[in-house]
Amino acid sequence: MKTMKRFLSLTLVCLLLCGLLPSFAFAADATSGTIAMSNASGNAGETVTVEVEVKSNPGVMALTLEPQFDTTVLELQDTVLATETNWTEGANGKVLFDSYPDSTFTGKVVTYTFKILDDAKAGDTEVKLEISAANYNEDIVAFEVTPATVTVGGGDLNVTFSHSLSLGNNLTIYYMVPTSDLEGYTNVRLHVEKNKYNGDGSSFTVQTYDLPYSEIDAKNRYKFAFSNIAAKEIGDDVLVKVMADKDGVTYTSQEDLYSVKIYAMNQLAKSSSAAKLKTLMVDLLNYGAAAQTYFTYRTNSMANADLTAEQQALGTAELGALNTCEATVETPGATAHFSSKSVVLDSEIVVKFYMTFDEGQSLDNVRAELTYVTALGTPQTVSFDSSDFEYEAAKDRYAIRLRTVAVKDAGQPVTAKIYDGSTLISDVFTYSIESYAYNQLNKPELGARPRAIITAMMIFCKSAESYFTT
Repeated sequence: MKTMKRFLSLTLVCLLLCGLLPSFAFAADATSGTIAMSNASGNAGETVTVEVEVKSNPGVMALTLEPQFDTTVLELQDTVLATETNWTEGANGKVLFDSYPDSTFTGKVVTYTFKILDDAKAGDTEVKLEISAANYNEDIVAFEVTPATVTVGGGDLNVTFSHSLSLGNNLTIYYMVPTSDLEGYTNVRLHVEKNKYNGDGSSFTVQTYDLPYSEIDAKNRYKFAFSNIAAKEIGDDVLVKVMADKDGVTYTSQEDLYSVKIYAMNQLAKSSSAAKLKTLMVDLLNYGAAAQTYFTYRTNSMANADLTAEQQALGTAELGALNTCEATVETPGATAHFSSKSVVLDSEIVVKFYMTFDEGQSLDNVRAELTYVTALGTPQTVSFDSSDFEYEAAKDRYAIRLRTVAVKDAGQPVTAKIYDGSTLISDVFTYSIESYAYNQLNKPELGARPRAIITAMMIFCKSAESYFTT
């Protein structure tokens, strides 16, 4: 029986190859699958890629996909399968899947590379899929497809990029472009491409973002912010270009390649950079390298690898003594409690507080309030309504995340309280990022890798505090 069904699978593939089964690319019923295609943009003469991803799949034994596009605008240059398991490549971009029994696979399946023809006119063109599919029971399977939109630009813009870096609660690259470079254009935005690597950096997918400008600054420049760069990604390149419209046509600027590491190395190369800024930049790169080691991320391309011995010597040699502000002041009759706390090291340094409530305590009018004073003396208050609480069923507790503490404020005490209306119903709890580091580094059992990243993080935080407050 298995041999017979395998023969059927191969027969279905042959029928699909020969076009003897109908094709589907229309809105599907409840038992259908869904396929999404990524959008792309470029100018005449450039190449663009379109990824095809199966989002949902009711089960297929045989499936073919073939791209359909305007040949006066695009030319198919390459077809790359995400995996060759059960997949084969045919002619003209057609790819074929066969399996016994039915497979409900999902995920990216193929990437198409197109050249935008040299004489292509500006505007949008679609890439669609012609699909044929059948299952184990020899039923036709329909898929709903989101086609790709390829935006052909009207030509090149010539703009001047400048950059800055923010060391707030996360790493942010700011891009500035003079408004005079874009006079007469509308819908000005920043197109961003960034590689999302797997752990060891051997493969990646390209993430794209289109960012509106955040403001026109005092120097009459469009200002764009690319945020949430994780410490382990300090050395990762970010490729951007400005896109803007005029008379219904999209125009695209030259590409700009940048990274947090490039910014840091540029500051180190400037004779005008202050000594404390150079120390901060070395400590930043060392923190990035420690994060790469901790997360086993692109360790063959460390953020601090290009530092000379002279530059490395500018960094902070060792972490000094840390202090803890951790304290609890009891509130009689408290019905809400801070049960524990932690610090999450990701694209931002997040202080996480965990809360429990006594039986019978309603959450209808409950809020948590966190207050602190920055290292520059500015009071900050962050409130969380109960609708903002994250419930963790496994431990029957709630959590809130404080995301606004800048690296320079890591040593500043954060006071946490819980109110029901205007009534304080919790103990008053005080904590800080430095308290977390103090606790962790005083654990004899702490492993070498977490010890290294926490140490590097606090060196960087202390360096930022020193630079921004003196």
